[in-house]
Amino acid sequence: MSEAQKPRLVFLVPNSSSLNPDVDFKNLSRQLQLKFSVSTTNNLETVSADEILFIGPGCDNLSIADVAALRQHRSNGGSIFICLPGADSNQASEELNKFLQRAGVQLVKYDSVIQSTYAPGLYHPTHVSISQSSFLCQSLITKIEKLKQQEDSSTSSDVQFVYPQGCYFQIQSPPAHPILSTGEGSFPVKQPILIAHEEFHSTKASRLLVCGSCSVFKNDWIKKFDNKHLADVLFSYLSHDADAPILCSVQKDSNQSIQLEEQFFVPDTQTLATNFRACLHAPDTLPDDFRDMLDISAKQEKSLLPQVVKLYESMGFPTNEPILKLIKPSFERPTPPLVPAIISPGLPEPPGVPQLELYDLDNELASDLTRLSRLALKCKNDDLEIFIESAGDLFGIPGNAKEILYHVLKTSVNFKKAEFQRNVK
Repeated sequence: MSEAQKPRLVFLVPNSSSLNPDVDFKNLSRQLQLKFSVSTTNNLETVSADEILFIGPGCDNLSIADVAALRQHRSNGGSIFICLPGADSNQASEELNKFLQRAGVQLVKYDSVIQSTYAPGLYHPTHVSISQSSFLCQSLITKIEKLKQQEDSSTSSDVQFVYPQGCYFQIQSPPAHPILSTGEGSFPVKQPILIAHEEFHSTKASRLLVCGSCSVFKNDWIKKFDNKHLADVLFSYLSHDADAPILCSVQKDSNQSIQLEEQFFVPDTQTLATNFRACLHAPDTLPDDFRDMLDISAKQEKSLLPQVVKLYESMGFPTNEPILKLIKPSFERPTPPLVPAIISPGLPEPPGVPQLELYDLDNELASDLTRLSRLALKCKNDDLEIFIESAGDLFGIPGNAKEILYHVLKTSVNFKKAEFQRNVK
């Protein structure tokens, strides 16, 4: 197949992302170059309808315009593969979440899927082994097994791939079609991690794949187990290859070996265990004969009577009254002495103005320049005459505005004249 006849695959590289397909997805790019023409772009508006768009890290930086370009690409019949950064990275942007909701992904759970059982070669809890029993599409298993036989027909083993640092989804099916789940050997159990969605337009069906971890196809994991075969099958599905599996089937697969389970919320046992609660005592069983519950062994002890009689004498009670009667107590309640209530009279203020004048210390102690600047702030352009008269009162110059200006001008001329005469001498 010539380079012009190959389907074109475009890696989205945002300007604010550190993703480099030549470094992070170097092995994937080499693997796909046999069937695809691989390139990169940082502008979604330049992607044509016949190009497959791959979106990896950088999903948290997609803007409203970028998501609008994604919708336009799908309406033109283009295919998109979205690999979310995973549970240990930044979450996807709000605009991208709205785009995924239209495809049936109601919520992305950014809790790491962990391995609950031991898997050979995987030593970290977030490196999950997805076995063949976790596949929800039988045609996908068949296609991967076929690729494994073409590579090495001497050995046969079950399909298995690694899902590192991945999250899971809460979907609505339809329109979303779950392809892979966490299975029974992971936690949470049987939750979707890869979904497919198709939109039918006049030209062709627009296909969308959403994976919960982009680390599946990175250099460290693409050669682990069957990750490379999984990548081949998924990209062949996006390119509308005739030999690609049918992932979005209207009828339910009869060979589907696993069903998704609904999540149930459990109590926070760690918090409840710290709260001390007394256990309830179970009631004792009743005897067959109720008379066994009665205590009829009551008796009177007479050995303490001599001590009781001596106690009468020590406390001063008469001995001729054997029956102890009720002693009326005498309580002494001391009351405080009576104090007459004295209310001080409210004297009215003396008539007239107060004898002492009230002074504004800031105004009285301020310098002449300070008073003049305050006066200038209070007056406007229309208050020029008032400003001149107030300034004359401030500096002790009597008269109206014209007389004050005349006095100021005359004083200034005399001052300049005297200074000129001194300079001449």
